[in-house]
Amino acid sequence: MGIRLIAALITIGLSAPAFAAEISLPVNDIVAIGNALVSLDGYDRSVKDGTQDRVIKEPYKFSPGVRLTIARDLTAVKAVVADVQATARGLDKAAIDKLGLEKQPIVLAPILTKDLSLDQNPIPPSVLSALNPVIVVE
Repeated sequence: MGIRLIAALITIGLSAPAFAAEISLPVNDIVAIGNALVSLDGYDRSVKDGTQDRVIKEPYKFSPGVRLTIARDLTAVKAVVADVQATARGLDKAAIDKLGLEKQPIVLAPILTKDLSLDQNPIPPSVLSALNPVIVVE
């Protein structure tokens, strides 16, 4: 029974996210989306630890499905960035700058605004702006 569960989890993990679509974006935008996705891990919050203040990373409150969508999108972004970095090796700065403007295809799953729970999660506007290509207002 354990093997079946592992096989099912692997199948789920390797399947494409629901409603994922291939879009073409400039590499610079894909990098910005990646940075924004990473920042969805959480936010810094100051807490009292006895007499000292310390900063902890407070995770955002997302459902497991949203966290999985974020993880899959981040994996897709990392793959595109790795390919571009491999291409950029040995190029001069002007060619690298031009490469950042070139559109690359990427498969990303949308994130619904309701799933971001913006009333509970203090996600900065700059992060939301960077995620604009994958956010669907509902």
